Amino acid sequence: MTKSYSVISYPLSVIITNSRGFEPKGFVCIFERAFARRPSLRHDEVIFRYQLSAIRYQLSELNKVGFCATYRLMQFQTDTGAYERGRPEYPQKVIDCLSVSFPILPNSTVLEIGSGTGKFTRLLLENGVNPIALEPLEYMRKRFSQMFPNVEVIDGVAEAIPLPDQSVDHVIVAQAFHWFDAHKAMREIHRVLKPKGNLALVWNVQDRSVDWVEKLGQIVDEHEKGITQYRTSQWRNAFMAFKIFSPLQEVKFNHVHSSTPEMILDRVASISFIAALPESEKKLVLKNVRNLIESHPDIRAKTTIDFPYITDLFFCHKI
Repeated sequence: MTKSYSVISYPLSVIITNSRGFEPKGFVCIFERAFARRPSLRHDEVIFRYQLSAIRYQLSELNKVGFCATYRLMQFQTDTGAYERGRPEYPQKVIDCLSVSFPILPNSTVLEIGSGTGKFTRLLLENGVNPIALEPLEYMRKRFSQMFPNVEVIDGVAEAIPLPDQSVDHVIVAQAFHWFDAHKAMREIHRVLKPKGNLALVWNVQDRSVDWVEKLGQIVDEHEKGITQYRTSQWRNAFMAFKIFSPLQEVKFNHVHSSTPEMILDRVASISFIAALPESEKKLVLKNVRNLIESHPDIRAKTTIDFPYITDLFFCHKI
């Protein structure tokens, strides 16, 4: 049996089989041929290319879990309220480090790619830097503009940055680079950076050396099913293949996100592959998380919970 789905704002539809043997590579080719035939497509309709990056990276895994589950993942829209409430901030030490290494100055032109709802943007603004935000998802841009009306946010993707050559001093990507087509994104970032411009990649990672955080991770991991993740380090391959940036330097910072039980539930609900689950499965995941919060001796009966994170910062410069 086949089902027809609408694809974002696309004027096309796609027929998807429920077969586990569906070859997503063919699906990618179908749409790339459609783009070739329709060069007049507006830029915002090309967002679908961006969302296909997970398919390109994970062809073998997709055949294991079935294509429909992955298609549903690409269609999800995270509750931006849950995203904003549940996701941690970034520690001041990140900016302190970059200010010395780059340096980032108040008059620096900073491009933030994949700005989301502005979690990292807030840190930049607090340090006197007014960035240009690049975000491909319309509902995220709307939320961003509501929160930061004085910051320019533009529609675009890392693989096709809508800015002139050598136009920015620094590029920062927080919690997003692993979703990119890294080879294309690196070339584009290199193009828009000024000579000796800088690139920084940042990730907040849950500290799973803490017992209750590890158990929380186990609940979530059951539903990961091969989705591209930062921790697999696949994103590093492009840096090893292309010598257009200096070697990556890495710094780690420990920090704590002061949370409530509801904020932890929001954090889990904002994960892409959890948000994409059928409603009944998503409710079960959140029920299991709530049971953990209410039963684990380290956090039960607490109204405020210190959620430990490790912030991984990588930086390099254009050569």
